[in-house]
Amino acid sequence: MRMKVLLAALVVIAGLVVPAARIAAAGGGQVFVNCEVFVRNNFSYRPSVRPRTCTMQGLPISGAREWKLSKLRWSGWGTGSAVATGLYHYRHGVERGGKLIYPVVPLRIALFRIRTGCDGRRYYTRATAGEQTNRLSESCTATLD
Repeated sequence: MRMKVLLAALVVIAGLVVPAARIAAAGGGQVFVNCEVFVRNNFSYRPSVRPRTCTMQGLPISGAREWKLSKLRWSGWGTGSAVATGLYHYRHGVERGGKLIYPVVPLRIALFRIRTGCDGRRYYTRATAGEQTNRLSESCTATLD
């Protein structure tokens, strides 16, 4: 009888430990955002936590904005809404005085709508800056849709 009780207790403990290990392996309670990187002639995603620099590509690409950001300072990371201030780097040059320049301007961006991604991690899947809101990917691979 003692052996059955001990065995039952071990089964219960194992049932509690295994899910905790899976959660830890998938990033635990951490929340990520996909930053786009260009590697070997292809775009890919790098799951990031409180990134200092990040290129966020909205989806679908045909109608969304790409935000190339730097000097980000975050507040509320891991909550329902993370907010950062930093710099936005214009992707296309602007002609001023006969010269092509790439403006850099201050920006405030908010991330929200946490969803579980393909790798079991939790991701922010929406970003808003000013009047523009983009859908962000929780995918493991960069797509064009």
